Amino acid sequence: MTRTGSHCDLVVIASSTGGPRALETVCANLPASLPVPILVVQHMPAEFTERFAQRLNTVSPLKVSQAKDGELALPGCMYIAPGDKHLIITASRRMQLTDTAPVNNCRPAADILFASAAQAHPRTLAVVLTGMGRDGATGAARIHAGGGSVLVQNQETSTVWGMPGAVVQDGTPATVAPLSAIAAHIIIMTSRTRP
Repeated sequence: MTRTGSHCDLVVIASSTGGPRALETVCANLPASLPVPILVVQHMPAEFTERFAQRLNTVSPLKVSQAKDGELALPGCMYIAPGDKHLIITASRRMQLTDTAPVNNCRPAADILFASAAQAHPRTLAVVLTGMGRDGATGAARIHAGGGSVLVQNQETSTVWGMPGAVVQDGTPATVAPLSAIAAHIIIMTSRTRP
């Protein structure tokens, strides 16, 4: 659900089964001038995340790369969490990678990223795309409770409506949209000229 009055200053995305294709669709339609950074947890083995980031970089106006420990998250850039590492965002927008235990049987886990964003950046937009399980649901609730907004992919366009469905089933207020409209919603929610 979007909140009126202020733009979101950070976007965090969770995806799993069907996520690579969904992320291609989303990031291909986001402008290089996007005024915020985007951090992504896509459940994927470690040996594939670097190549996946490189592929997204070829289809997106955004600069897409695999997140590096200590790196500053910059506007107009998308950062993919490395496989087998949790990704955390700090108040200073530095990214941290950790080897702590899996959450929801996942590492990286969206709930870890989302929780760090909720704590450090109250105006975060959480986006939950297609995926199996419920990773991201708890974190999305924390982001909303902290003052942020939540956007989820609808059931009709999801390969598996587990992760986005869990957000809805938990009762977290969220905007539900088809995959084709996700990028437009991100642009609107991060616009500095929002009413």
